[in-house]
Amino acid sequence: MSLLNLNLNLVAYADEARSANPMVKFADLSWSILGLPTSTPRSVPIALSPGQTSVIMSLERAITYNGSTSFVLSQVLNSSNVRIATAIGQRVGRVDGDGTTQWAVSVTNQITRLTHTGTGTAPTFSGMVAGDGITIESPFAVQNIGSFTIVRVGSNYVEFEFPFALAETVIGQVEIYSSGPVQVGDQLDITSPLFSYPNRGQFRLLTVTDTFVEFSNPESVPETVTSVAAGDFTIYPEAYEWLLLAVDRKVVVRCNGDTGSGVEVQPVKEGDLVKYPGLMLKQGKIYRLDIYNPGLSVANGFVFLAE
Repeated sequence: MSLLNLNLNLVAYADEARSANPMVKFADLSWSILGLPTSTPRSVPIALSPGQTSVIMSLERAITYNGSTSFVLSQVLNSSNVRIATAIGQRVGRVDGDGTTQWAVSVTNQITRLTHTGTGTAPTFSGMVAGDGITIESPFAVQNIGSFTIVRVGSNYVEFEFPFALAETVIGQVEIYSSGPVQVGDQLDITSPLFSYPNRGQFRLLTVTDTFVEFSNPESVPETVTSVAAGDFTIYPEAYEWLLLAVDRKVVVRCNGDTGSGVEVQPVKEGDLVKYPGLMLKQGKIYRLDIYNPGLSVANGFVFLAE
């Protein structure tokens, strides 16, 4: 952990001469906030050519959706959890059989083995690797339901650490999928106005498979949503909380995937980063930062970021 001191002074006055202590003041504002806890502070130098847009920082997970992608929200039974059934590349699904596939559950010490008995559609075990995720749901016994990480793949079985499983033989679907890109614990931002108001907000993911994600939201209402615009359904691991931008020429700043006009940052006098920088200070969630140079000269400066 690191600490951040923030000192800000602003004096507006009508004295004829420039002075650090003017007599005729319109505003005299000063804040000094010391010892704010932060983490991962870093400075990023920038040099943008005329007309150039640069992605200074992006923490977004690589997901893909378009206007025809469906987001089906439902409340998990006897829980405050919400499930969104969708396939946006959050995980890559393996060939794991279907509703006709028969599985045998067995337990040895800390390890649970899930074996395909040969009945029903056969999974492709050669396409699975240790580290893949597996989610088991009904009609399996309630003791066996959950999401786990595969530690071994055999010719007709997978194994994962779970010492409390109940031995049984079941015909049913299990889900096996890759370990990323989206992770349990990632943040999900739902900002699209197409979602009902109770379904919008920022949530921490509790379960991730190739066909759905889950999080807690006791206020959620069931619905199906399509035509979600880019940037209105975003997943990222963490976000920065502090941003300071200093530039020597006018730039346009866009935060968190904004595709609008952005925010113009312009110095009082161009070309002098030391004496007359254009400044922007922001405290709040920042998971992506794009900067555009609309001018005819190279824009130089730096960005400070901290969590």
